[in-house]
Amino acid sequence: MSVRIGDLAIIAPEPKMMCFLCGKVEETRPYGPNGEEICFTCGLKNEAETVAQMNMRLFGQSREEAERNAANPSRPKMADVRAATMKPN
Repeated sequence: MSVRIGDLAIIAPEPKMMCFLCGKVEETRPYGPNGEEICFTCGLKNEAETVAQMNMRLFGQSREEAERNAANPSRPKMADVRAATMKPN
């Protein structure tokens, strides 16, 4: 389970589920357009929406704040987040 401690979000591994968008069974997160569970690959298809959903869920931002912050280039990109959360083989 992912948790928030102050301004720090700790993203933990989740059990595999079916992706709402592509149907693959992979680790998913509730970052789809309406909070649906989606896989990382589908999250990259609309990175701004995925980051906005992350900001709303992890940091409690309003939709407007989340969209504004998702467009901020100083924030980490999805690929950076994925690399930081990947488990070693």
